Amino acid sequence: MYPLLAFAANLGGGVFGLGAFLLMAILHPLFSVISTQAHIWFEGLFPEQNLSLFDQIMLRIQSRWDDYTKSHEASSFENLFKYGTISDKQKVLDTIAEGFNISYSPILQSALNDNQNVVRIQAAAILTKIDTEFDNKLKKLEKLHQDSPDDLVILLQLAEHTDLYATIGITDEVRSLEIASSAVFYYRKFLEVNKDQFVVWLAVARLLLFQNDYESFIEWYEKGKDQFKYLPSILNSWYLQALYKRKQINEMFWN
Repeated sequence: MYPLLAFAANLGGGVFGLGAFLLMAILHPLFSVISTQAHIWFEGLFPEQNLSLFDQIMLRIQSRWDDYTKSHEASSFENLFKYGTISDKQKVLDTIAEGFNISYSPILQSALNDNQNVVRIQAAAILTKIDTEFDNKLKKLEKLHQDSPDDLVILLQLAEHTDLYATIGITDEVRSLEIASSAVFYYRKFLEVNKDQFVVWLAVARLLLFQNDYESFIEWYEKGKDQFKYLPSILNSWYLQALYKRKQINEMFWN
């Protein structure tokens, strides 16, 4: 192929065309290597999203919606609620009803306060349906735990479901805090047997802050700092927030 290109370059540009071709021939292998390395480099920057449980929880914590799978859809749905017709809003609510995700909670809350009565009624019906489904699953897991109190798999499933139920935004504040307290209880019960489960420890920290229980969070954080070698930087921010709320100003500067 190269001889043919050289002949064409010579015809088209004379000695300058041939010189350009020779330069291309020299640089082509080099750029091929560089492009391959760049490809590998970009793969490292944007790996396949096969996340561990730890990474999932960290993304959940740091995400605006406390979730990590549907945020882009939620943003689009919010725009529809701002600018869409009644029919558009109803279609969004139908989609949410088919496959609810935690990132949709703010949209449901917005729909409950919509100026169109038909939208408010549909949103209330969906919220009731979702709440019933969560409550039924909670009762089922509680029964399983009662029948097999030493089964750690069931205990962790109960803790995680209770955690999600508390923070998903489908219940009133009082009910959410009650459920969050139950989630903390179940997580701590699990940690009594599996003390080194950092992800579970982290879930407790998040829920204590969710409950505005700053005193318990400070104590939990300080114990965790001694127990675990690595704490995500966001926890340090939470710690400073808790110290500020507790008006422990000196500790803010000396920790």
